[in-house]
Amino acid sequence: MGVTMSLLTVMLSIKDLNPWIPYVNIGLIFCVICIYGLGPSGVSMALPADLFLQAWRPSAYVISGTINWLGMFFVGMLFGYIVDGLGQFCFLIFVVYSVFSAAFMLYFVPETKGKTMIEITEDFHKLNYKNRAADIEKTDDALATKF
Repeated sequence: MGVTMSLLTVMLSIKDLNPWIPYVNIGLIFCVICIYGLGPSGVSMALPADLFLQAWRPSAYVISGTINWLGMFFVGMLFGYIVDGLGQFCFLIFVVYSVFSAAFMLYFVPETKGKTMIEITEDFHKLNYKNRAADIEKTDDALATKF
C-alpha cells in the first residue's frame, strides 16, 4: 500500500507531462482502495478474535471498531485540508503511516497461525515482560546469603 501511494505521489507530480497520466492516477487510487479493503480493513475485524480470549473479545471488538471508524472519520474530515496544504505530496503522510504500521506488526504482534490462545498469550507475555525475569534474577542474587 505504501509503494502504491509512493507511486501515486510521483505520478501526481508529473501529471501534466502526458494526457494519459491522470488515468494512471485513477487506477492507482483504485489499487489503494482495493489493497486497503483486502488487507488492513479486513484484518482489523479479524485480529481481535485471534489475539484475545473469549471473555475479552466483545470489548476488543468494540474498541477496535471504534478506533477504526474514528480514524476513518478524521481522515475523511481532514483530507481536504491536507490536500490544500501539501498538494500532490498529500499521500506521503499515509506512506509513513503504512511503514510504521508494518514495522509495528512485524515487531510487536505475534504470529497466530496454528497456535492456541494460551500460546498467543505466552508470546505477548514474552514481549511485555521480557525484562522482568532478569530483574527477578538480580533481586534473588542480591538477597541471597552465603555461608
